[in-house]
Amino acid sequence: MLWIWIYLLNSILILLCGEPELAKSELSVQILYEQGAFCQLVEVIRSRKVSEIQEDDPLSEHLILVNACVKMEEWIEVETQIEGLKTLNWAQFSNNNFWSYQILRAKYLSYLGHGQRADSIFKSFLVQSPGISDSLVQSTGLFEYGHQLLQRQQYNLAQEQLQSANNWRSKPGVLKTRIISAIGFLLLEKSEYISAQAYFNLAAEYWSQSTLRHHPERILFLSDYALFHLRNGALNIADSLLTESEKLLSEACIASTSIGYIAAARAYLLFELGDHEGALKQHERAYSFFESVNNVREMAVSAFNKAEINFFLNRIETARSQYEEATRLSSKAFSNEYHPFQAQILLGKAALESYEYADSLANQYYDRAIMILEQSVGQENNFYSTAINNYAFFHENIGELGLALEGYLKARSIDSLLLGTYHQDYNRLLFNIARCHVKMGNITEARNQYRQANEIQLKRLHSYFSDFDERTRLSYRLEAMGHFDAFFSYACQLGDALTDDIQNINLATKNLALDYAIKGQKYRPSGTADNTLFEKWIQLRKRVSHLYLSKNNLEQSESFALDSLEEAIAKIEVEIGRRFGSTSTPPALTAQNLRTKLEPNEAAIDFFNYHVTDEYGKVPDSVRYYALITRSDWPNPKLVYLCTQDELTFLLNASTHYTSNAEIIQRLFEQIWMPLDTHLTDVEVIHLSPEGALHEISFATLFNRTDDRLLGERFEFHYYSNLSDFILPTKNIKTNPSIYLVGNPDYGQVGSKVGAATFWQPLKGTIREINEVAKICANAGWEVSMDIANNASEANFYRKIEQDRPTIVHLATHGFFLQQDTLLAEETTLGRHLTHSSLPMIRSGFVLSGVNHTWNTSSEPTYDDGIITALDLSIRDLSSVSLMTLSACESGRGLVADGEGVFGLQRAIKQAGVSQLLISLWPVPDHITALLMEAFYSNLAADTASTKALSLAQELVRREYPNPYYWGAFVLFE
Repeated sequence: MLWIWIYLLNSILILLCGEPELAKSELSVQILYEQGAFCQLVEVIRSRKVSEIQEDDPLSEHLILVNACVKMEEWIEVETQIEGLKTLNWAQFSNNNFWSYQILRAKYLSYLGHGQRADSIFKSFLVQSPGISDSLVQSTGLFEYGHQLLQRQQYNLAQEQLQSANNWRSKPGVLKTRIISAIGFLLLEKSEYISAQAYFNLAAEYWSQSTLRHHPERILFLSDYALFHLRNGALNIADSLLTESEKLLSEACIASTSIGYIAAARAYLLFELGDHEGALKQHERAYSFFESVNNVREMAVSAFNKAEINFFLNRIETARSQYEEATRLSSKAFSNEYHPFQAQILLGKAALESYEYADSLANQYYDRAIMILEQSVGQENNFYSTAINNYAFFHENIGELGLALEGYLKARSIDSLLLGTYHQDYNRLLFNIARCHVKMGNITEARNQYRQANEIQLKRLHSYFSDFDERTRLSYRLEAMGHFDAFFSYACQLGDALTDDIQNINLATKNLALDYAIKGQKYRPSGTADNTLFEKWIQLRKRVSHLYLSKNNLEQSESFALDSLEEAIAKIEVEIGRRFGSTSTPPALTAQNLRTKLEPNEAAIDFFNYHVTDEYGKVPDSVRYYALITRSDWPNPKLVYLCTQDELTFLLNASTHYTSNAEIIQRLFEQIWMPLDTHLTDVEVIHLSPEGALHEISFATLFNRTDDRLLGERFEFHYYSNLSDFILPTKNIKTNPSIYLVGNPDYGQVGSKVGAATFWQPLKGTIREINEVAKICANAGWEVSMDIANNASEANFYRKIEQDRPTIVHLATHGFFLQQDTLLAEETTLGRHLTHSSLPMIRSGFVLSGVNHTWNTSSEPTYDDGIITALDLSIRDLSSVSLMTLSACESGRGLVADGEGVFGLQRAIKQAGVSQLLISLWPVPDHITALLMEAFYSNLAADTASTKALSLAQELVRREYPNPYYWGAFVLFE
């Protein structure tokens, strides 16, 4: 990625009158200028006529007003004023005022692209500067010339002028602070990070003064300071600074170019966090702001950045067009052919040509880009190390592995010196080096590089999970998993050689977003202010959930915009994570921890999948499923290949349901379990964590024709979202439990029409289920409460679980799991409206009494409409609930999302803090469900552990209903 942030183009003179006495009007103008009230000043200038300025008039005041126009990019007004000032008889004005005007004119010429003419003025200024009496004019001229040189990447000359400006300007204020900021930015461009940080920190201290905190220039400084931290790999700090900058932006009068810089900075951060589409949108937004003021230089940079992302997303023709646009614009904006930006464009075009197999042309581009960078920024620079890395990648792709490894090692040496060994660029190089060693057959060195890269990636992953909102966590997790997929693609070829490493990654990453969401609920602070923060987050999430259900225009509903609410939620999640991230960061669990936890008759099976990944990224349609089997006496886990995603999906979709087809059950056994079976001959208890489509399988239902037994007859299965939950178990059923039962809701009729057909049909069998379970629990001495028929309402449900805080919750009602409908069809009913949501946790949930009054009509939902979405349920505090049972149809289903688990009711309830969850994977007839539940709670009331209580209940049902469809649907996640 290119890191060109030239807000310094928009740096303007702070021109004060050099006279000892200031007129009252001039003083007010100066004060407004110092405060950054540029919009106010632009209005004032429109009433001024240059032709009326006399010898004794406040010319410096007029120059300040012109500078305000420059600040606000009112270039037509600037041109008018500059041309008018040119006609003055400058002999009657002071030397200070004359050079203040000349510096202003140089700035305008620079905007027009006349760099040489502007440079000529600055050089004349340096010759004449000894005759200038005002130190402010001296420092301003040196500062502006330093900026122009910085834009040309003439770092040494730029640094000389900026340091001279800093020496001339000792008085604290806006100009002094901007000079220090500029020096920090220059040192950042030179990759002198330690020195740059000293200047940035000093500038931050100056800008934090009460008189400058809300100055528009501070907004741009925060953006640059964020980019400094971004370049150093501190993405959390960068995000905080950008967030503050964006907040100030909403309150300030600031020019389009400045807004564009901030949008571009946000785009760089989003890309690093894995939100590539979000980054592209921000770069497009930045481009539009630059285009509105014809800032060709920044338009070129934005076009290049868009090309880079589109190329990354494999949109080749779009990327090619944008690279050409960047080339055209840069030729207009940068007269220096050795400008580093030209090299960046060449590197992008080289990668594209290499992708299109035009290797000769690509090689020419690489050679020229590296030559430009050597002459402009030198070899001890990040731009140069990036170029060397890209050229090494090219050599790797054409089979020149020796040159590739040499380039990667050289780039690693530069990055370790400049960035340190925790930086994301350094980490990417380790993965490149490891891959290169694999191709060269250097297995030992490949392992060493992969292990080091994995360790750094895991640390970074957990760091960002503590510091960002849930959406960002998910996007960055996918970014990180791309690296781990590359490792898995290598490690799974080696058999059991690296299985400890694979297991460690699985323990650290599987359902990571869910784990952090659960911990976020559990670590609700006791302090009043912190509780207020959590409550605000909850209320906003409730509001978002309601708006997603609403069919009215979201922008008009109570004046809330949905995107604004989600942005506010994200900010609160970030604040919560950063306040309590250290307490919620999970311990570093390892394969050894897992082995230690197991008994001799137990085994742990960690299912996982990955995309086959090479140097070009993920190979299409290449998801593979594996299992890691761990035993207490094995030195390391056994790695077992199972199948591809396509093979598994084919079997699961080959019939109405796999349990209804004996052949499919057998084929699933052969595909999924037989490869594992030889390692489990003396095992009685299995702790397993499913992945992806394996969530749809109840392993107890698989049948082995060889010994004529179901797996449920051989093994006691324990399910976990992540085996870390087995290593560090959550609480079990409390000694004196209280149970809240909800069942047989009165769903009501559609609308108010008498006799209208209902959408949700009554579950009459659930009344027996509820009554019998209540009787069993009451006889066991448990506290029992229930809501049935009209009382089984949304309002009653929330009141009971949040105020009475039962330890067990049992729901016997319909669940819904809707596939997304992307067609723009008319939404005639609320149920239809739900299918259009992009959020899987809106498209899943369960229903209670009265739901038919809104579900199958055009009525607007209320806060007691009988619809409880997974999103709404996920924010409730259910930490008191040790066990929740969902005997609803298919309560365990949901969207399987790239290894992050099931995004349905299962995920929502675990996120809300429930310890154990009993769910159904497919619909089961009411009377059979009732029979199983009665047996389950009878066992539970007799102090039987919950997993054993379920297996015994299933065994009882199986005697009367042998088909696995009837008894195998229920699984319990611990």
